[in-house]
Amino acid sequence: MIQGIFKAVGIDSINSLACQSDPLIDWFSNKTGYESGPDSSLSRVLDLRLKDLVDRRNQLVHAGNSSLEAFDADLMKENLLFLEAYGRSVFNVVGGFYLLRYYVKNALSKDFGLPKEGPFKEGSVVVVENPRCKIFQGQPVFGVRENRVIRWGKILGIQVDDKPVESIEADSTASTVGLEVDFKLSKNIQLFGIEKKDEAVWE
Repeated sequence: MIQGIFKAVGIDSINSLACQSDPLIDWFSNKTGYESGPDSSLSRVLDLRLKDLVDRRNQLVHAGNSSLEAFDADLMKENLLFLEAYGRSVFNVVGGFYLLRYYVKNALSKDFGLPKEGPFKEGSVVVVENPRCKIFQGQPVFGVRENRVIRWGKILGIQVDDKPVESIEADSTASTVGLEVDFKLSKNIQLFGIEKKDEAVWE
């Protein structure tokens, strides 16, 4: 039912996409002690967890108070952690689709390009070719990989010629720009910037 709701607005297989989002990956790693990768069982675990919640809900409705022992406090806490991770992952997927369709497809964002160097500093710093547009500290940015918005946040710092600056203008003669953001980057994430936060996705 969940997947059908989102398919109606053009997002296919949202559960599979949610399994590629940080909150569910982190929950899975904390729960099992294993990293979630392409061959992990996270997708199957997600399906089983959702089915179990539906079964327990039906059990409570049809059996009444006699089934309350199936809902002990520790189990509910565990399920709440799962649901929080699942909800945040679904939000990330939907928010990513929105950013891509509204800002990238409509050319309402500035393309900073793929990193030329980095990422450095645990994935938060990259060097990009000067995109010839204004860039400023605090600017909202998001990263696109394989035609999907993976993460978003803001610019924490800018460096030009190894010196920190608060902003650069579109007519800057710098050949490259160092950018520090507040989310994890990878070599194949293409950065885009917008003028101000969109409250639909930035908390």
